[in-house]
Amino acid sequence: MRKIKMFLPRVSVSALLPLMLFIIAAATGCATFDDRDPRPPKLTLPEFSSTGMSKKVALALFDNRTPLRFEEVEQSFFLPLKNQITDDCDNIVLHTPYDSKFSEALLEATLATVKNDVDNMAIARIGRALGLSAVITGRLDNISGFEREKGFWFLKENQHYQRVLIRVAMYDVETGAKFLSENYSEEIEISNTEFAALATGTVANSPLVMKAFRELSENIADDICEILSDTPWIGFVTRVDKHVVTLSSGADVGLVPGKKLELYSSDKILTGPHGNRFYIPGTKSGGIEVVEVNPHSSRARLLPESAAGPGYAVRFR
Repeated sequence: MRKIKMFLPRVSVSALLPLMLFIIAAATGCATFDDRDPRPPKLTLPEFSSTGMSKKVALALFDNRTPLRFEEVEQSFFLPLKNQITDDCDNIVLHTPYDSKFSEALLEATLATVKNDVDNMAIARIGRALGLSAVITGRLDNISGFEREKGFWFLKENQHYQRVLIRVAMYDVETGAKFLSENYSEEIEISNTEFAALATGTVANSPLVMKAFRELSENIADDICEILSDTPWIGFVTRVDKHVVTLSSGADVGLVPGKKLELYSSDKILTGPHGNRFYIPGTKSGGIEVVEVNPHSSRARLLPESAAGPGYAVRFR
């Protein structure tokens, strides 16, 4: 391609800065937006390890608010996201609605309410009972059209675009807080005919839209795997019978008899300034030793001078 040299009068850097920022903004085609919800205050916790344990994670169905049919969304977004997480995330056991034993209660808890939010405390409560570390959910929010000028100066012309917007949230089961809350979007150039169809609420199952969904699923999976890789393994007590506790984690995540874990209280609730409620990670209350392991649960004995209750967390040091 032939390069055209342009000669500009000498101006200061400060004078050029607004123009440079405008050009950068105008040239940006894809964007990722951050829309984080209020979170509990930061707490200083000791360093924990996973010691080779697998983290159990649930991927719930995404709420589809686009005109596309479920089958189209399933093939172009949800299944690619599921496969990408499975392939790219290390040491996780992924549960999805395609599993016969996927919790119906968890599906209901991740459905959006009239206020377009979900019950984070229900997600945490159900997730603890299932031995989960995190729950992923979200919404295919919109496929919309818009128009803007493309090019520079006298070469500018109006161009139509289609924007795909997906909202993603990943909940920490220990606290009920989001440790991923992100908007992912991609813009696609479309023709005048496609733009007119969008204005009437018609969205064609176009290869470009399907490609955008697949590319966004890769970006989402990358962020999920990065966060999970930095998150240590955690388990939860579901029952206490004298000196024996039952855990909602078993052989499926790597527990074996003889493993020793530390106990932490995690049953108190904090209410934030906006009415948001979260579980508070508590202090160490002793330790346990695993004595019996089943596929999805285990039993452990309390070590001397240890205290435990339903909802207490167990970790490795």
